[in-house]
Amino acid sequence: MSQDKVRVLIADDSAMIRKIVKSNLARFRITEIDEAADGKNALSLLNKNKYQLMFLDHNMPEMTGLDVMKSVYSSGKFKEVIKVVISSALTNDLSEQFKKLGVNHFIAKPFSLDVFISIVKPLLSSESSAEQMAQAPTAEFLSELFGFGMPKLSMQDSIITLDFGMEKLTVGIEDLSKVLKLIPKENSEN
Repeated sequence: MSQDKVRVLIADDSAMIRKIVKSNLARFRITEIDEAADGKNALSLLNKNKYQLMFLDHNMPEMTGLDVMKSVYSSGKFKEVIKVVISSALTNDLSEQFKKLGVNHFIAKPFSLDVFISIVKPLLSSESSAEQMAQAPTAEFLSELFGFGMPKLSMQDSIITLDFGMEKLTVGIEDLSKVLKLIPKENSEN
């Protein structure tokens, strides 16, 4: 996906979170961004505009993020939209409900810039990286990668959650290879 052609919807009742996501997207030179402060407005914008990427909070007034996704899923019109749920209310059960509605990307609040980039950067890449994941990484490797210390690692179905205390990273196993793509390759000496 080319960044200059990306239109994004940020749906979150927190103006601060919308501002943070918007400023983080600016790092990728994405400027075509619409905002919604509630689920009803988000659904209205989705029906009026064509988006490539959507950030959706769960706990919003008028309509929850899950209710927005139920409407989106039932219409069948938004299959190409990459959906990222950003929420402080993420549980394995809620993540699974979202996953059944076509969401495979999750960011738990509060989140750091590194966590945001680790999820978003691969989504903006058009290259397939599934072949790069030769083996599943260990929790120690991931804690070194994100620099938070040893996490509590849990996995349910194809969702991996790394709980670092103040930070939580939830990612679909198929997207883990995309996260690994961010790791700088060491120069090999010939």
